[in-house]
Amino acid sequence: MDSPYAYTALGRLYFFGVGVDQDYIKSKQLYLKAANMDGLVATLMLARIYRYGHGVQPNLTKAKELYQKSIRLGGYVALKESGWLDISCGEVVKGIAKVIKGTWNIFLRVRKDISNYGVIVSECVKNQ
Repeated sequence: MDSPYAYTALGRLYFFGVGVDQDYIKSKQLYLKAANMDGLVATLMLARIYRYGHGVQPNLTKAKELYQKSIRLGGYVALKESGWLDISCGEVVKGIAKVIKGTWNIFLRVRKDISNYGVIVSECVKNQ
């Protein structure tokens, strides 16, 4: 099983406790495997884990690094969330620019972070 999609899907099950006991550490390990294969959604989820401290000490520096990697992979949700993080850290102008750009691209339906496996769901139709 060397698929970032499979590792991401399994990570999601452990993160939310769907069919298994909720286990943030196991989830993080699975997301890390997927992120090391340039899994976009897994990288975004790792950023969230470090930002909010799910099973780890919150680490905003690590969260910012992971958001940047997710953005480089084409994640507009990561761009938007990174902007909100920047705003909360006092980088208001930079943050607002990211939020606007990320939101704009999401609404333009040029998202690259909706997977066929339902890892991220939204009001948008999958496979756009």
